[in-house]
Amino acid sequence: MKLLGIKVGNGLGLGKCLFVDTQLPNINQGSATDLNEEITKVNDAIDKSIKDYEDIIASLDDEDLKSLTEFNKNVLISPSIKKEMENIINDKKCYGDLAIDVYFNNKIKQLESLDNNYLKERAKDVKDIRHKVLSKYYNVVEFNPDNLKEDVVLVSREMTANVLLTDNLKYVKGIVSELGGKTSHIGILTTSLGIPSVFG
Repeated sequence: MKLLGIKVGNGLGLGKCLFVDTQLPNINQGSATDLNEEITKVNDAIDKSIKDYEDIIASLDDEDLKSLTEFNKNVLISPSIKKEMENIINDKKCYGDLAIDVYFNNKIKQLESLDNNYLKERAKDVKDIRHKVLSKYYNVVEFNPDNLKEDVVLVSREMTANVLLTDNLKYVKGIVSELGGKTSHIGILTTSLGIPSVFG
């Protein structure tokens, strides 16, 4: 069987196929019964995400990856972020995951509408931050390349940049993602890291 896709970067990657599930549960559109509990869960998800990024920054030597991770952390330590999500929960009487989704989607749309290429690119980072915070809200254990013991080609429906925020990528020989392309955030990152990849 032959599968065709968009080549991103140069080189040949050989390794065992390892499926990385980055899919998250569907956003709960219902009405929450305990709004205070949802606010607490959202705040915990943000705090855990910040701690994750701080741990990653402390472990990184690559300055580009460190700069990207610093940006992600700084988005989450904004004084207004928790209050804005709390307001969404109270206004919509919704679950925390909807508040997270609404908040970050608004930020993504704002960035994408700006007449500034650098800030437009940051919208891709914010999508990864949204994924990180939702993972913490759902208590989903994220894939960690540090645990690899043999050469692999990572395969996913939609690979996120969070997977690559580590210096320990020696066993990652390639990436295959159903979604994405050369100009996607993950595509740009794999190219800069020299990891042969196929998207689409």
